[in-house]
Amino acid sequence: MRLTSWRDAIAYEIHPGEDVHDGVSFEMFLERVGNHPRANLIYDPRHLVLQCIDYLAFIDIYRERIKCFHVKDAKLDILRPDRSRKPVDAVSYVSYQ
Repeated sequence: MRLTSWRDAIAYEIHPGEDVHDGVSFEMFLERVGNHPRANLIYDPRHLVLQCIDYLAFIDIYRERIKCFHVKDAKLDILRPDRSRKPVDAVSYVSYQ
């Protein structure tokens, strides 16, 4: 499916603490909307890393559903998770097709 405008799709950002927060919850969502082709994803590797989800495998699994990505710098401090932060909060949404 090629999008003609952003009105043609809904893209959810996988985010810790939200209803759609990982692959399992996204699959549940897809099931409830009948696997609708306009239900898609915003890819943000930082949110996946913070949940210990393989962010590269996620691309392989959901590449057809990823319609844009969220770009920023991030630091994950494994020994002190309370110090994980975004040193640069320059956010860009870029179309992915």
